[in-house]
Order: sequence, then C-alpha cells, then structure tokens
Amino acid sequence: MSVDLSPLPRHVTVPVGGRVRIKLPSYSGSGNAWSVGGEPDDRVARVEIELEPPVLAPGPGAATGMPPPMALANEWAVVTGLAPGETTRQLVLGRSFGLLTPTAIHDLAITVVVDR
Repeated sequence: MSVDLSPLPRHVTVPVGGRVRIKLPSYSGSGNAWSVGGEPDDRVARVEIELEPPVLAPGPGAATGMPPPMALANEWAVVTGLAPGETTRQLVLGRSFGLLTPTAIHDLAITVVVDR
C-alpha cells in the first residue's frame, strides 16, 4: 500500500497551553488507524489522536428502508504544549490486527514556546 505523508508537517511550534491540530491522511478504509509513538510521559508536549465524527451526506435512509451512505471519520493529531522545550513524536499508521508492522511512520518535531 502506498502512503503519501507529504501533506504532514515535519515540525510544529505550539505555545504552552496551546493546541495545534494536524489533519491526518485517512486510510481507515484499509483497516489502518493512526496512533502516537515515542515517549508517552513527555513533559514538553502531549500528542493525541482524535476522531472527528463523520458527516453523513443526505441519502436514502429510514424512509426508504435503505441504510445511509457510509462515511469514514477524519483523524487528527492534536499537539498540546505543556512546557517550553523541544521533543519528537512519531505518528504511526497501522493495523491493530494481523501483522503489527506499521504501514507508515512520520516523525514530528515539536517546539513549545512561552506565548507572550
């Protein structure tokens, strides 16, 4: 499977207490989901994966007895600045079943600054 990670930033700067959201390329139709690798007790920044509820397009539905169209949820990496400094985390795309070899890994450098 070919994974295009070129839209993802290699570096982000976030203020202490601030958040940066990074839209992740969706590969959930292939059974892959994003997770965060690296030091989980990092004191500089917290990185979490958030799912955005899918927006269903109007279509058949209960009135016709047909199921609504399927939509996949968008995934976001959310970086929260905790303390001034620099750190690196990995955004890991992979499956939670079968072979656990990651499909793709993206290194994200994070700088947390004091917002003046």
